[in-house]
This record gives sequence, structure tokens and C-alpha cells, in this order.
Amino acid sequence: VIVREEDVFHSQVSFSSKANDENDIYLMIFSLPMLGKARSKKLKDPSSIVKSSDIILGYYRLRRKSSSDPWIITQVTQISGDKAWKRIDQYSWEWILKTTITDE
Repeated sequence: VIVREEDVFHSQVSFSSKANDENDIYLMIFSLPMLGKARSKKLKDPSSIVKSSDIILGYYRLRRKSSSDPWIITQVTQISGDKAWKRIDQYSWEWILKTTITDE
């Protein structure tokens, strides 16, 4: 699944490590397809995307050999929110997103 920057509503580094001169970062991203369009008011009913789309959880591992080297994505895992969470958690995120979209 392609994740667009404007569809990301939360990201965090879940773990990082440094051994010798190598760096590892594990990045977690929460996104919702079409969120960028909803935020820019290009949809008639912005909150409808929360009903019709599923939150995507992305887990990415980035590594570099030294601080002067570029980061390389070495692992990608994506799962839909309805498969990863209990239904109550899904409703909580949906409510937060609807509130955010309609209040902007």
C-alpha cells in the first residue's frame, strides 16, 4: 500500500539502536487513505472517509552503516487497523479522526 505524506496522522520512533557505528531506527506510521483530501476540504463529507477507509499501520526499519551514510529501508510491514486492533480501539481512532477532520 502506498502511504502518502498528507494521509499520515501520527508517526513515532518506536525503537532505535546504535552498535559500533551502525544505526537502526524502527518507525511506526498511522495513516488513513484520502485523509489529505478530507483535510483540504475537497470532499463533500470529509468524515465519510473514516467510515469507508481503514487506518493503515506501517512499521518500517531503517538502517545506515555510519552517520554519513544514507538511510536504507530494510524492512516494511503494513497491516490494516481492523486486523491489528480490537473493535473498540478502532472506534476510538475513528472518533479522533472524525473530530480532527470536521474541526479544521
